[in-house]
Amino acid sequence: MAEHPLDESLGYQLTGYYAVTSRFGTPTDFMYLVDQLHQAGVSVVLDGVSTGFPKDHFALYRFDGTPCYGMPDPVPAPKTEEQKDMLPRYREGTQAGRSPRFSLTPIDSEEELASRVCEFDLSKPEVENFLISAAFFWLEKFHVDGFHFTGTPTEAEGFIGRMNQVMHENFPFVTTYAGEPQALTGFDHYWNTNWVEKMLARLTDLKQTTSIFSAAPRPSSSCVLPISHDLVASPRPSLAARMQGDDHTQFAQVRAFYLFFLTQPGSKLTMMGTEFGQRNSWNCLQSLDWHLLQYDTYQKQQRFFREANNFYLSTPALWERDADESFRVVKTGARDQLMVYVRQGHDGCDYYVAANFSATMEHARHRISIPCGGAYEVVFSTDDAAYGGQGQISSSQGMRSVQSCGPGGSGLLLSLPPMTAAVLRCVHRRPQRAQPHFHHRPTTQL
Repeated sequence: MAEHPLDESLGYQLTGYYAVTSRFGTPTDFMYLVDQLHQAGVSVVLDGVSTGFPKDHFALYRFDGTPCYGMPDPVPAPKTEEQKDMLPRYREGTQAGRSPRFSLTPIDSEEELASRVCEFDLSKPEVENFLISAAFFWLEKFHVDGFHFTGTPTEAEGFIGRMNQVMHENFPFVTTYAGEPQALTGFDHYWNTNWVEKMLARLTDLKQTTSIFSAAPRPSSSCVLPISHDLVASPRPSLAARMQGDDHTQFAQVRAFYLFFLTQPGSKLTMMGTEFGQRNSWNCLQSLDWHLLQYDTYQKQQRFFREANNFYLSTPALWERDADESFRVVKTGARDQLMVYVRQGHDGCDYYVAANFSATMEHARHRISIPCGGAYEVVFSTDDAAYGGQGQISSSQGMRSVQSCGPGGSGLLLSLPPMTAAVLRCVHRRPQRAQPHFHHRPTTQL
């Protein structure tokens, strides 16, 4: 939302740290938007950039003729008179892990100029104050609720810690998010992009021989699972386009993954366009493919996302106890790609989530172990015909537990088609069999 000269930078190359971008309206318009979002119960978190800025000469780069905001970037003196003549028309180049060097690559576009980034010199108190004051400006003037900082280097940990401290001291409501899971100081949450990427990589490989559930450890309550622009923006494919098979199989995979994703611990983030099955990668220079919603398949996919999100919000067991042991795996296996786990809320009600990520194997009457018998109901299913599924297992479908005489206890017999996930809830517990009670004659003490 801060001013930036290049659309393709997605706002990550700022030149106006104290200015709302004019692309979408005036500062007053943005104040009104934030107010309306707050009235609707929606928090506003901005992406923050604290590591560097583009080398546009109208902005911070050599603001007073010296690198007062950025790290010094000296260019070795040219060795010949010919190179001296070319210096104003050519740029200095930097390669990863190397010192700046003279390059004979011409600056032939504004895009190339804006892509050159100078690192902030965070050793200077005035630079720290500039960045912290910018954060205060957005909190005070526009009432935003937090910041997500991406690409924060570990050498900036001292600055990040001080910035988090003073923000939380002055704005107790503020929430800050780290872009990486490293233990940087003072963040409330972090983005776990690694978990999402690994799960999607395993899911989209239909020839996998190991369980997709071993791709990454279980998310923690302090993380955010993001299906962000990093995963679906060009040149990467959209979520639907990542999947294998025909349209029906691809959308079934998306639905199964999203319900699995939604019922994990931690907060969730989904990039625009994912919610109706957009095929093209997200592109900042064009609108979403809204025209796809004229087709029944995409309408059903949009309905699935809408009702899945509503189900998540209306089921506290999926989010109110993320910080404790409310998540328990019942079954997982590499051969059948089936995973069953339990989420439990404060009311003690268990929700069983079963996900079959096999592309071909249907789990017919698969037995799921449960601690107590009773009647169970499917409260949400990705196979519902209203979402484009086969309708073999639908919401409100009831089933009863099967009592085992052995040590396995009770169990549910559940049939799951390929690429399907479902959530079950106990609606009536079977009374526990009363244990025989024996009366003992009291012992007389002598």
